[in-house]
Amino acid sequence: MGKHMAIYQLKFARVFTYKFHQAFEFYSQTLGLKVLEKNDKIAYALFDTGAAKLILEEKISSELIGRYTGLSLTVQDIEATFNQLGNKGVIFRGYPAKQYWGGYLVDFEDYDGNILTLSG
Repeated sequence: MGKHMAIYQLKFARVFTYKFHQAFEFYSQTLGLKVLEKNDKIAYALFDTGAAKLILEEKISSELIGRYTGLSLTVQDIEATFNQLGNKGVIFRGYPAKQYWGGYLVDFEDYDGNILTLSG
């Protein structure tokens, strides 16, 4: 009982999609995330999002798609990013709102209605 459990760093976060190719275009082209790996055969992609990488996977199970992911993508200028992505057709669930800790947050939807957050 005297041993301490190691604390691990978050390495990957997974987002699921019904239509891999359209979702891949959203994350790589619309959001501009750098692609580290892509495998069309198994409908899988890995994006560079800093220390924790984002995995996109095609799944058939509807319970994993179209819901709040709890994932936040940090940007330097949230207003500029909000406007740029809005001009590309990204659906936002409001406007960037100031938080008690001083930063701003706004939720948006991906191709399948998964909800992610911009943080700035």
